Amino acid sequence: MTVVAEVTKLLNNWEKLNSFGIKRVYSYYIPQSVPVAIGNNEIYVSDVSSEPAEYGSNEFTTRNNVIQLNIMYGSQNHVSQDEVENSISSFLLQKNWRELPSGGRYPDPETGQITKILQFKKG
Repeated sequence: MTVVAEVTKLLNNWEKLNSFGIKRVYSYYIPQSVPVAIGNNEIYVSDVSSEPAEYGSNEFTTRNNVIQLNIMYGSQNHVSQDEVENSISSFLLQKNWRELPSGGRYPDPETGQITKILQFKKG
């Protein structure tokens, strides 16, 4: 299982996800088969980087992976963005994912949705 699939599965199985108006977390992108709903909160997980971490017998035995969560806040869902981001960060920290520094929120140029990218590193 890829790290993206692992984190996507963790978040989709998290009971608190629905309380933020998020019905499902996607891997890499939101599929075209999902109706575009600018009013909904959406998250997709993608890779950022991967590097060899440990070596043994001329082989890589582990990798350090960085993933990112692209959180798109719907125009009709009024949730506390700080609460969503803090709760997700706390949940992933419990699963051994450490949050990395990230930029601020910005409006998506295509949809106008407020977007936040959070990056996490395993370990």
